[in-house]
Amino acid sequence: MHFGLDYAILQFMGNNLKKGLFLLLILFFASFGIEFASAEEVTSSDFGIEQTGILPSNPFYFFKTWGRNIRQTFSFSDLARAELQLNILNEQAAEIRKLDELNVLKLEAFLRAVDNFEKGISALGLRMAVLKGVPGADKFVENFLDKALKYYDLLDVLVYKFENNQNADKLRESVADSLDKLVEVVLVVPNNIVSTKKFMEGFELASSRQRSELREFRAVEFVDRMELQASADLLSAMLRLKDSLLLKFSGRLQAVKIGDSNIMNLLEGSTGDILLRLKVIDEAREKIVDSDIKNQINIVRNRVFDKVRMKNLISEVTAKDTLDIAQDKLNEVASTVVGQSSKTSANVAQLIDRARFNFEEARKFYEEESFSSAYSQALSAGAAAENALSQVLIDGNDFKEELRNIKLYFDSLSNIARKAGSNIASESKISKEFKDAEKMIARLSDLISDNKNLFQIRKNIRELKMKTSLLSQMLE
Repeated sequence: MHFGLDYAILQFMGNNLKKGLFLLLILFFASFGIEFASAEEVTSSDFGIEQTGILPSNPFYFFKTWGRNIRQTFSFSDLARAELQLNILNEQAAEIRKLDELNVLKLEAFLRAVDNFEKGISALGLRMAVLKGVPGADKFVENFLDKALKYYDLLDVLVYKFENNQNADKLRESVADSLDKLVEVVLVVPNNIVSTKKFMEGFELASSRQRSELREFRAVEFVDRMELQASADLLSAMLRLKDSLLLKFSGRLQAVKIGDSNIMNLLEGSTGDILLRLKVIDEAREKIVDSDIKNQINIVRNRVFDKVRMKNLISEVTAKDTLDIAQDKLNEVASTVVGQSSKTSANVAQLIDRARFNFEEARKFYEEESFSSAYSQALSAGAAAENALSQVLIDGNDFKEELRNIKLYFDSLSNIARKAGSNIASESKISKEFKDAEKMIARLSDLISDNKNLFQIRKNIRELKMKTSLLSQMLE
């Protein structure tokens, strides 16, 4: 940067001192490659770290490692050791973020920082494995799940960093290994520290506390990663969790029609694993009823798919793996509804038929060696089959629990509206949505009491989740 400002800029600064100083600060920071984090990016402070200190790019970083080792020798309880290791992991995450903020151009610095993080999360997994039944473990899990989603956002944006560097694959592999380890450690929680039910509730609560407009979408990406490593007894719970998050995201998209939102741009321009993003877009598209929003999502989906093809990310193996996954989901939904043809809703039947059609199209494209098209159709088939499965998995014993959770969430939104000064008793748009939700809750309560029309109950539960998410977005 050149600091010789011309007369026009000096005159501007003289007449607009505050604006001029702000301009100068921006130019000053830009000269050092410092970038300002957007509202969607995690910051060091999100990890509870205000000062990162020495970074992995510094040759004296080993002093910091020594200090951490010394601190660990003075932790004597299992919970204290886990909390200290989580704090160290927060420091290591903040260091990665700081390197990115400073626009450090050394690939080696990021490789070292991500490697430190992977070792840190591995150490945390060992500390967490002995926390079952330990007083205070529930609170620890709540904090950890919140941070885990932030770690995911932090690491995912590094996937295509240094993309033009000949050694960029090393960073991608390192990030992938760290993400796998993060998912592995998160899966230590259900049944080992808290019940599966508490874990699912805690994960959904953690996702709601993230700042991103894509919070539920990003959480679904994480759940998709968990499904690849989860034990068989967790898969149905994972599917229900994902369904709930997607319904909430669908409600958030509905709010796009009501107020200004940057969600569509974020979906299209978000960095990270593009193949996973495309998969979750298909899963989210399945939950959308509004035709205008579905059209917008289709446009975004096509643009993201174009990026996937431009990067040549779909190989024969990728297409075949996606076909196999779609086939497995079709088999699962078919075995779930077998013998229940008289009880299966028309909507579920249509989803299964569409999934089969997409799957057959995918297989034809694969045989023609059009692997990108095969991959696209297989994704759609898998998403439709999974949507059908999610609509028949809610057990009748869970209905009252679902209603209780919806009521609690609705009450919390009502309190937020009152504290914010919103008059939900007025004739405003938000008051109409609140009144509609109240009527839907009463109708669902009656249906559950009758316990006759199970598919109508499931349908109403899904609609209420979208409605409460819509209310949440309107209150933001």
